[in-house]
Amino acid sequence: MEALRIELYDKVNALGIGAQGLGGMTTVLDVKILDYPTHAASLPVALIPNCAATRHIHFTLDGS
Repeated sequence: MEALRIELYDKVNALGIGAQGLGGMTTVLDVKILDYPTHAASLPVALIPNCAATRHIHFTLDGS
């Protein structure tokens, strides 16, 4: 399981997608694989895109 996690991490980062698709060396920060008994017809998968890369800013324009 650990070998698969490292393989996925390396291959996804090798794509060069980068944060928010803007290019770069780091596309994912980590890959987590959890193993639970499930029926073969249902394979739960979760993906959390841009969880650390999306930034927001707020400001007030005071006219000075």
